[in-house]
Amino acid sequence: MLGKTHGAAGVLSGLLLANYVFKDIHIVQTIGIVAVTTAGSLFPDIDHGNSTLTNRFPQISHYFSRYLTSCTVGFGDAKYTQSLISHRGYAHSIFMLISLFIYLLPVLFFGLDYFLIWVFLSVGIISHLLLDVVTIDGIRLFAPFSNKKFSLTYIRTGGIEEIIIRLLIITGIIYVIYKIFVGAIY
Repeated sequence: MLGKTHGAAGVLSGLLLANYVFKDIHIVQTIGIVAVTTAGSLFPDIDHGNSTLTNRFPQISHYFSRYLTSCTVGFGDAKYTQSLISHRGYAHSIFMLISLFIYLLPVLFFGLDYFLIWVFLSVGIISHLLLDVVTIDGIRLFAPFSNKKFSLTYIRTGGIEEIIIRLLIITGIIYVIYKIFVGAIY
């Protein structure tokens, strides 16, 4: 899926989380949650040099590739390393969520707020993985331990089906925002 679709899914995920799970919170907190889930929804594409995130912050993809390459020295051949840093490799696996949790573990000792940031990031990342698993290219869900791709449908990135999915997500965003201003979400 394209960055526009992932970003919209991050916004919808954040709005649903903020207004359904965390009821009666201030609009500023809702904006914060939406910002973090949206960042999380774009995060897995750091392994793609032409993604929405890496176009805005070009060094992110470079540092991510260097980090994964340095982590794999001695653990496999060049083909294994390439499979990790290629698009829809490690950054699109459930082990990225685990790594992110471990990486942020020291920060969690500072309080519940930091744990919630990980939760919000994870919700955004999961929305990204769910959208990419329905494309024909699929994702390597268990990378680096398996290169098997999982794909649930034949939707092509940028195709008419993706546009329909994006329109449905935007409709969901409009509905949730309407419910925020009119009354509670049911």
